[in-house]
Amino acid sequence: MNKFNMYIAKGLLFSFVFLILLSCGSSKDAVMTMASNEYKPLENSLLWKIEGNGSVASSYLYGTIHMIKADDFFLPSGTMSAIDAADQVVFEIDMNQMSDMGTMMGLMSKAFMKDGMTISDLLNAVEYKLLESKFEKLGLPMMMLERIKPAFLTVFAYDIDPSGMQSGSIKSYEMEFFEMANNSNKPVSGLETIEFQMSVFDSISYEDQAKMLVDALKAGDSENDDFKVMTDMYLSQNINAMVEMIDE
Repeated sequence: MNKFNMYIAKGLLFSFVFLILLSCGSSKDAVMTMASNEYKPLENSLLWKIEGNGSVASSYLYGTIHMIKADDFFLPSGTMSAIDAADQVVFEIDMNQMSDMGTMMGLMSKAFMKDGMTISDLLNAVEYKLLESKFEKLGLPMMMLERIKPAFLTVFAYDIDPSGMQSGSIKSYEMEFFEMANNSNKPVSGLETIEFQMSVFDSISYEDQAKMLVDALKAGDSENDDFKVMTDMYLSQNINAMVEMIDE
């Protein structure tokens, strides 16, 4: 896995594994017992119960993939019981920020390259044509994307179109859990800020980001598409394989 895809997999923006902590209070012992009986920790599992070591309450740890085709979306046995038992839901980042238009608009400027740099300054003619063809298929004009940091464009390189969130062909585990939490009036918070995650890309030069973008575009057109491989691992809940892929 190349350097940028490793960053993706480790959860800096378009991450592969996302953390949700479901903290269960003692007032819900009956529901907790049901969730505990339903869920049997396995080597291949996305849902894990955290308890013991003197802790009064239990928590659940759930690994998610940010975007997945709606046909592939699933929840392992015991997930809904764990969510029902939870007193609060903690995401990698605060999902309230993601739904705050004021916050998101304020972050838009961080997606653009500085000093008038454009994507065409970083790619040769063949590479630029590859990128242009990809975005034409998605109905996205290059003139709108010229100054976007290459790292942010990489999410479009794979066989999954984020705009599918609008049509329902793509689902987000975070948004699904966020909606469940809101519908149940459960407090929601995050471990990191969007600002921090976006700032990580500033440690990678534009040239390196551009190279990683081209690598991702080429991989996305091959049988070894990293996103497809990761999705297959996710569907099989093969945590060990995910870790090995990240560490390569």
